Amino acid sequence: MYIEDVFNENELLLFSADMMVSGYHEIESLKKQGVSFLFVNAKKSKGQSSEIFNAPKDGAFPELPKKKTDTSGFPELPKIVIEDVSAGPDNLEEYEKQLKKAFNVRQKTVYTVRNMLSDIRAGRAFSMQAVAHTVEEMVEQILENNDVSLRICQLKKHSYNTYIHSVNVAVLVAAFAASLGYSKDKILEISIGGILHDIGKVKVPEHLLRKTGAYTMSELEQIKKHPVSGVDIIKKMSLKVPDSTFNIILQHHERFNGSGYPQRLKGKQIDEMAQICAIADVYDTLTSETNHRKSCLPQEALALIFQGCDEEYSRTLVEYFTKMLGIYPVGSFVKLASQEMGIVVKINRKSLLTPHVMILFDSHEKRISSPYIRNLMINGEQTGNRIECSLNPENFQVNVDQFITSL
Repeated sequence: MYIEDVFNENELLLFSADMMVSGYHEIESLKKQGVSFLFVNAKKSKGQSSEIFNAPKDGAFPELPKKKTDTSGFPELPKIVIEDVSAGPDNLEEYEKQLKKAFNVRQKTVYTVRNMLSDIRAGRAFSMQAVAHTVEEMVEQILENNDVSLRICQLKKHSYNTYIHSVNVAVLVAAFAASLGYSKDKILEISIGGILHDIGKVKVPEHLLRKTGAYTMSELEQIKKHPVSGVDIIKKMSLKVPDSTFNIILQHHERFNGSGYPQRLKGKQIDEMAQICAIADVYDTLTSETNHRKSCLPQEALALIFQGCDEEYSRTLVEYFTKMLGIYPVGSFVKLASQEMGIVVKINRKSLLTPHVMILFDSHEKRISSPYIRNLMINGEQTGNRIECSLNPENFQVNVDQFITSL
């Protein structure tokens, strides 16, 4: 099998993509070098015989060489260590308080974006000042506690529409930009770009946006016009926005290898903010239920994005995006080695495999009456504190959205 990026127990990147693992002893070698998690590139591994996993007769494999991450064709990001944007909650009461605050800010942002799109459809000018003010409030909330804001992003995944998606993308790019060390002004810029990135879809016929079957080539061409339509809307309304906002609107469907649209840009030709928005756009789309498919679990979405590294997306940015979200993103429903189950509520940036988990089920899969938050990094050497796997909450009658909104 071909593996993607490989992390050791401290979540440091040891090996990058295109590495072939062909036997049991190679896996053991990876373990000895501190590897605790990896992605498999299903696309490249497809069709391989199971015989490749037989152990070689001569015993051990040599130590595997480290492969340098390929960042050619894209401006290199500063060498930074991503830390927590905020300390975050350590108890359920404080977590509930912060969730409610973030939820109220989100609802206000959704309301503003919905009104903005309604105005555009009706041919009315919208207030860019109102949008900027709402985005600033949203950014303040993210800088205060990005994990709580990212958790709110997981809400309403069964009701996918342009304004909900736009708000989610704005939250994701703001949190991502903050984790990369962007200034507050630049975070505001990219957040406004996230809000406006799909504004051109108001020019796409409603029946196409709601269509459940496969698109015809003609219909796809209509949909692909929305980036250009978005820029036209901003220009016709004479709205004052930064150049980066135009780039985000126009380039968020461009791809690293030049396969995107509308200009077929590639590599460093694509604005960095637009590339960040592209990753956030795809992640939110994959984790949302649409007319065409069911939603992915957060880990599944990250794995699919990883498979597009160096082809569709900058590998450097995808690695930082994963570091920001965590191997088990906020909102993931997980089972611990102790067999207890719960929801990831906060990421430990220095130890991605040991987040804070809100425990909902005991070791016998019985719902507990008083949920509580456990920091898995404390006493992390204990087997029971290790995450065993990620699960679909629906299989356990857990409606995470309802749980959050009823707090």
